[in-house]
This record gives sequence, structure tokens and C-alpha cells, in this order.
Amino acid sequence: MTARVVSIEARRGFAPLLILLVAVESALLLSAHPADWAASWPGVGQALRDSTAACGALIVAAGVWLGSRERRRGMIDLLASTPRPRWRRLVATGIPLALAASLGLLITGGLAALLVAPHASYVGGRWWLDVILAVLGLGAVTAAGLAIGRLASTISNAVGRMLLAPVAGIATYIGVLTLQRQPPTSLPTAWNIANASIGPFQRIDYRGALGQGVWLVGLAAGLLIVAGARRTWLGLAPIAVAAVVSAALLPSGLNSVIGYDPSANQLVCTGTGPRICLTREHQHLAGQIRDLVTTTYARLPASLVMPATVAESGPFHIPTPRGSLTLSMPSASHDVTLTGSLSASGARSIRGAVVGNALPECDFKHENYQGTLARATVSAYLTGGQDGAVAGDPNAGLLDGLRSMTPAAAGSRISRYLSVVSSGKCGTASLDALR
Repeated sequence: MTARVVSIEARRGFAPLLILLVAVESALLLSAHPADWAASWPGVGQALRDSTAACGALIVAAGVWLGSRERRRGMIDLLASTPRPRWRRLVATGIPLALAASLGLLITGGLAALLVAPHASYVGGRWWLDVILAVLGLGAVTAAGLAIGRLASTISNAVGRMLLAPVAGIATYIGVLTLQRQPPTSLPTAWNIANASIGPFQRIDYRGALGQGVWLVGLAAGLLIVAGARRTWLGLAPIAVAAVVSAALLPSGLNSVIGYDPSANQLVCTGTGPRICLTREHQHLAGQIRDLVTTTYARLPASLVMPATVAESGPFHIPTPRGSLTLSMPSASHDVTLTGSLSASGARSIRGAVVGNALPECDFKHENYQGTLARATVSAYLTGGQDGAVAGDPNAGLLDGLRSMTPAAAGSRISRYLSVVSSGKCGTASLDALR
């Protein structure tokens, strides 16, 4: 009988709508920061985990609303007169709600996987642990909503019951964000359902994941007892046990969960002329970066001898080949597309890094506004960007002048500029060389 009620609730209750709401909300959150997960399996796992902050608030509100519907429908006395235990009614509400929330999140994860699979160059990082912990976190917030909903059923004021669901959702979201701002060594930070502190080139420690899992399961069990048992204080027992066990497994708080991932940080070098060396995390960009570096090298004057190897500097100071040109990979959301390739701004960033390493540096004591503008003009011509000249500046047309020339004529002007700068004249003379 209970299974039939669960089936009806899953098909005709709030569960189908919750699947849609969670899927849409988590998809919007992932699409807002594609650089965090595009072409990266660890990034997908972490992005799904992060999205549980906002999704958890929605699920708590839904749980409160469903948990208090017996009072809204005037069924308290009727249900109390039936021999069916309260936990069965709780199961009929809680299981469809938890499964719907998890399914909505996994639908978004599946769509993200379709975008990531053709391009991802690194499948390590134990990203699947993040997905498991995200699902357990949704189970915990479902139980929290039902527990609060039971307390709401004791409120006689109808307006108060209606306001409790949105207030509980907002409070959950604020609480999760507050925990994220705590020091990473504090235990409550590791108890957060949404853990935003694990970044690229890191992985989850098995012991730390176990500690977080024990806490989430114990929290969910305790809250379900609060929601379903007559003696609500019995729910404190599993929560207390989970807290003690997880504290033993997480002695350094969040620092016990995250760790350095040596596999993701290994440089893999491919191709020649130039040779591109990127970490496994960014290896999918090797072909695009090689094309960008090759075309940028071709636009540089022949007098500049550029390194034959371009290597990613990496966030953990990875040793790079001797004499290589080092690049920092773009990380802003607008620099990477959903398919993991560099956008137009990301491509300009790479070309800008190459040109920045190619152009000679000037002593800032001898460089004035004209010298700065000259360097910016040359860099903008080579990268396709802007020179930053202020409106009304009589020198603002230099960039357009270079672009209107033939490549040979523009290259001659840039060679003349490099010759002047190499002699130490970084001021007005360098700008005059471009006229």
C-alpha cells in the first residue's frame, strides 16, 4: 500500500514539478560560469555540488510546504484516527521529493556531460565523489524541509504557515553561503552541503568524503526522525553520532577534504613549431592555442626570436621547459565557451600574453604616456584588441593607421618601434616611430 501511495505521489504530486524546477535552476547556475566546468569532469562534479546551495533552498521550501499540507487540508484529526503509522505518510512524501530533487540535478549533470565528454582531456579528480555528496546533500535538505513542515503544522495561523516555506528557503540559502565564508580549517565549513572551495587541479580525499557523507546521512536520518517520530528529541541521537564521527574524520575541517591532484598538474607537450605544453586539465585547448601562437608569431617582426616551446605556468608553479614562453590560462567565464573552447576574448588573452612576452620592457622611469600608448598600440595591432587611447587624443588614430596598411608596411613600422625601444627610448620617440 505504501509503495502505491509513493507511486501516486511521484506521478501526480509535486515531484514532477520539482524535477523541472531543480533541473532549470541548476542548469542556469552552471551556464552562468561555464569556465568552471567546461571540458572538465572534476569541474562538472564541483559545479553540481555548488548548485546545491540554491537548489537546497528551493527543496527546503518545497519540503516545508508539503510537510504542513495535512494541517492546510484539515486532515490532522482524520489521519490521527487511522491505524497507519506516521512514518508511512512521511515516506510517501519524502521519497518522491528526494528522488525528484536528485533526478533534477542529475538531468543537468547529464546535459553537462554531453558537452564535456567530447572535449575533456582529464577524467580524474574523483569527481564522482562530488556528485554522490551533492545527492546526499539534497537528501539532507529534503529531510530538513519535512521536519520544519511538521513544526509548521502546529502553527494555527494560516498566514504564518504560508510564510514559513519561503522564509525557510531563504534562511537555508543564507546559512549555506555563511558556511562557505568560514575559515577552511573550521569543521562547520566541511559540513556544508555546497562546498565551493575545491578548485581546479585539486581532488577530494577519500577520508574527507567519508566524513562529509557520514555527516549528511546522519543529519538526514535525525531530521527524518524529527519529522516522523512522536518523540522528536530522538532525532538528536543520529545527528550527534554523525557529528562525532565526521569530526574525527575531518580534523582540519575542509582542508581534510581537498588535496593536490598531481595527475591533473602534469604537463603534456604536443606538436612542434611551436611545441605546446599544457596541464592535463587544459590539454583539450592544445590545438587552439597552437593555432593562436602560430598566427601571432607570424605577425611579429622577423627580428624577434620567439621561443620554440609555449608552456602553461599552472597554479602550483609547475616546472616548465627551459627557455619556454609561459602562459596563464584564461579562467573568466566569458573567456571559455560551453564546449570548453576559448571565446574571442579568451583568444585575445592568449595572443596578448604571447605579445606581452615578445615586446621588450621599458624602464618605467623613462616611459611616459606616449610610450605607454605606443606599446599598447603595437600590442593591440598584434592581438586584435584596443589601444586604450582616450577620446580626443590626436594619437588615437595610430592603431587604425596600422590596420589600414599592408602587413609588410605595418611590420616595418613595428620593427622601427622595436629598434627605438631597444635603444632605451621609451617615451615620445617610440610613438613617433609608428607614424
